Amino acid sequence: MTDIEKFRVPGHSDLAYIPDFVSEAESDYIVKKIAESPLPKWKNVPTGRRLQYWGGTLTKTNTLIPEALPAWVTQFPDLIDRIKDLGVYSDSKIGQPNQVLINEYRPGEGIDPHSDGPAYYPTTCSLSLLWPTLLFLHPPPPPTVALNSIMDLTPPDLPPIVLLLEPRSLLVLQGEKYTDWKHEIKHVFEDDFGAVEVVNREGLKGKKVQELVGEKGVGRKVKRERRVSLTFRTVEKVGKGLVFGR
Repeated sequence: MTDIEKFRVPGHSDLAYIPDFVSEAESDYIVKKIAESPLPKWKNVPTGRRLQYWGGTLTKTNTLIPEALPAWVTQFPDLIDRIKDLGVYSDSKIGQPNQVLINEYRPGEGIDPHSDGPAYYPTTCSLSLLWPTLLFLHPPPPPTVALNSIMDLTPPDLPPIVLLLEPRSLLVLQGEKYTDWKHEIKHVFEDDFGAVEVVNREGLKGKKVQELVGEKGVGRKVKRERRVSLTFRTVEKVGKGLVFGR
């Protein structure tokens, strides 16, 4: 079993960052299999960005109507077993991810601040492929302080924390970071790596990515290229009499 504790982000016990979670050959193979997916598998969000769902879809009552996961996440590479070995789903009823969401991000495409909602066990694992990106995590707004019946004091929003996700890395998001915080990828054509201070700097492994970040204020602006992510989630409410396959 992988000791996930050594990959925890300093100061954030509900975040873990694992570089090189898959090899270059495995990454190439996954990207190839995604490209070979039947065209109806691709869905478009209103902004035009494309995604795929594997493992089944949710009903209006947040029940999973399961389908078998593809062999390229269960056999080669054996991503489901690798994630299971992290122990982050050991307290869930299912014990492992049973749904995979694939997001494609072309230059200029991102995702607005959001949370995944209560349908899922409060842990998600996201595998990044092809290109690095900056992920912004927004804390919940501080409560309004009542001064009197006429005026309330609303404190300013707390700043987000930022993670740099390298290609082939896995980000584990748990607890309050999952339930109460929102995550975002900016809709931009280039990332300004010098404008932010990434909290997982110590966990970065790729020399090229470390050069992009540099020190705060002196990192580089880099034009984006295509990125693909695989987000592994667990739906604990599964339709009776149905089997989610592997």
